Formats: sequence, structure tokens, C-alpha cells
Amino acid sequence: MTWEIKSGLMGKRTFLLPASTPSPRSQDNDTVPAPAERAAVAHLLSFFPDIPLTIDDYLTQSNAAQDLHWPHVQLQPGAARLVAHLATHNVPIAIATGSSRRKFALKTSHLQHVFAHFGSNVICASDDGAGRSKPYPDVFLAAARRLERAVGSIDEEGDVVGEKEREERARGLVFEDAFPGVMGGKRAGMGGAFISSSPIRFVFSQVISRLWRSGVGSGRESTKR
Repeated sequence: MTWEIKSGLMGKRTFLLPASTPSPRSQDNDTVPAPAERAAVAHLLSFFPDIPLTIDDYLTQSNAAQDLHWPHVQLQPGAARLVAHLATHNVPIAIATGSSRRKFALKTSHLQHVFAHFGSNVICASDDGAGRSKPYPDVFLAAARRLERAVGSIDEEGDVVGEKEREERARGLVFEDAFPGVMGGKRAGMGGAFISSSPIRFVFSQVISRLWRSGVGSGRESTKR
């Protein structure tokens, strides 16, 4: 798989899930994929038409393989130092992830020297109240509300907030490793930093630079799709 294909798949299911369609949620079980996740797999397999795999076969095998590797993933350089610095200086921090609660636990249980700093301030895609997935801003706003920040909410007609709420949103800073998350943070009206591997950064660098300079995320544009 090339980095161009991988970059297009990171967060792919968030682009495909209609805003009006709630994604299946479960605190303990994510073995039933959302329709959009199946669409993302179909997109991936389209690059390899000679591989005799069905979508269900791919999901079964990839989930099993990922579950074996998640407990061994390591932090990016500097991540532990940054989190410890923010916690030491009492800067409110939260996690807003597209992972399910089960997968989040697999990814972080061996890294509690870092993730313990977040306490209960973690919003996973499978949680009630997480809202629509990235690139929608819902999960970032849910994380901000978990930190008791007055950032307002989102209704079916779009992002309706007052000036004070926009100012509060602008105080947030999002660290992201995928383009849909960058979009979601920007649409939430927050600042952001794109932190990823060099190949992914190369693929998206110019697009992300234009995005951060754009008016998207002012809190005035509609988030309805």
C-alpha cells in the first residue's frame, strides 16, 4: 500500500457516513462495522482487484491483526513530554478520537504513564454523545464540553453559536495526525497542529496550509451536509 492510498483511507469512513445516519455504537463491541466502514474497505480493495478478498473477509482479518498489534504501538517522539508539560501546568487536556472505546483501550493500556494524565476526559467514537465522526466538529466540541468549556452545541440546522462561544472555541488547540481530524478541528473553530509521518505530511501539507488560512471554522458557516 502506498502512502497516497493510506492517506486517503485515514478517517475515510467519516467522509462516507451521512450526518443523518447514526453510526452503530457499543461500549464493548465494535465487531459490527458501520456501513461507511464497509464502504472504506471497498475503496481500499478497489486498488487491488486481483486479491480474492470480500469486504467481510478483510474486516475479519484486519481487525484480528490490528488487535494483536495495538498493545505494542508506541508514542511519537515528544508526545509524552508534551502531555506531561501540559498536565504539570494545569492546562485542560482531552482526547477526541475516532477509535471505538474498545480499540482505544487496546492502544493505550500499556501507555498509562501518558494517558493517565487525561483521566476521564476522553471521547471515543463509540461513546454516546460523540456525535458525527470527523471531519464533522462534533467530537471536538464534545471533548471541550467534557472540559466544562462553554462552546455551545450543534443542531440539525448547522453550527449555531454566539460570539462568546466562538471565542471559547478559538482557545482550543487540536493536535491531529489525519486530514479529516484537521478539518474537524478547524470546523469546530479551533486552532490546530498537524502531526504525522513525513510521507503523510508531504501528501497533505499544501492542502492543510490552505485550510488553516481559510475562513473555515469561523463558527458562522453551516456544518450541515
